[in-house]
Amino acid sequence: MTGTVNIAVVGLNFGASFVPSYKHHPQVGEVTICDFNQHLVSQVGERWDITKRAHSLQEVLDDPDIDAVHLLTNITGHADQAVAVLEAGKHCAVAVPMALTMEDVARIVAAQEKSRKVYMLAETVIFTRNFLFVQQLLKTGQMGNIQFMRGAHYQDMDGWPSYWKGMPPMYYATHALAPAFAATGSRAKRVVCFGSGKMREQLHEPYGNPHPMQTALFQMEDGTLAEVTRTLFHNPRGYTEAFTIGGDNITFETGQLDADRPVMWSYKDDGVFDPDMKLTTYTTMGREVTEERIDPPDQLHLIPEPIHKYTRSHTLTSLRDPEDVFEYTTIGGFHPHLVHEFINAAAGQRTPEFDIYRAADLTAACLAAHDSAMADGSDTVIREFLPIS
Repeated sequence: MTGTVNIAVVGLNFGASFVPSYKHHPQVGEVTICDFNQHLVSQVGERWDITKRAHSLQEVLDDPDIDAVHLLTNITGHADQAVAVLEAGKHCAVAVPMALTMEDVARIVAAQEKSRKVYMLAETVIFTRNFLFVQQLLKTGQMGNIQFMRGAHYQDMDGWPSYWKGMPPMYYATHALAPAFAATGSRAKRVVCFGSGKMREQLHEPYGNPHPMQTALFQMEDGTLAEVTRTLFHNPRGYTEAFTIGGDNITFETGQLDADRPVMWSYKDDGVFDPDMKLTTYTTMGREVTEERIDPPDQLHLIPEPIHKYTRSHTLTSLRDPEDVFEYTTIGGFHPHLVHEFINAAAGQRTPEFDIYRAADLTAACLAAHDSAMADGSDTVIREFLPIS
């Protein structure tokens, strides 16, 4: 299809922050919002002047005017809901993770192949200003050849809804691994993973997982290596999504805190070797390495002007109630970029970075990493999902 896309946003606890980018995207026709929480639906509807509202996914699936659905629901329902959306003949974007079992991954792939509709895994980190900046460095050749990659997602999820209790860390490691996939355009073919630390016994039961944290080494098909660490419990550290992409000209590393500016290292004087240079701080013998804190710009040229403002958090006033003043929040500016990719994909104008097969490969890598950890770090071959001929 081409032209406008009618979109439904399902799950408003997380999904509310995507509504303005859909509402003001020039290729979006009508926006439907959906959540079982009627108060939340009313609040979001009033703030963004959304009149089309639903309280169940089935209402959305039964509506012939809705072309595409963005699922932002609890993770245990992602697989069944994505299959239902595809079987209803609608394009589907879904928050990570894609699924929690390899069987469900295969089931979603089969549903997409049968429906031929767009499936997009809505991984947020690749749409942040930090990662978009790295992509520019790679596309222009400034970073050089990728030498090494590292990703981390630190979080303590005690007290979250019950389905999180005891979850294997690698089941929700896409924020840490996705930069390696997107930077290289490759997939992980092998993994070695170990669990670390001790977790209280009652957290072992839901998934049979004893590990509060896991660290993995992924070998990519292009020969590069990605180191990934994910923590979920007994971890006194604030929420952090971080990555390092190291090239042979430039290395880029995000900060330890969300407010930290990233660091970029590079060779001084284009890395020309000087045999007379002596060893000093931040210097290799013969080449000097410089470092700088940088402020990656918003890549506004990549998205339509009406949604530029949603790359930054700011105070807003309800479109229907001038006394309702609230905060619009985005982390790293990803919301409008992610929305633009899905709408373009649904309109037939691009293939999303994590389409059905790339999404399946990313998810399979995470699931295989946990299998490796449960087998005491066994070298595990990762299943590949290939397009049907």
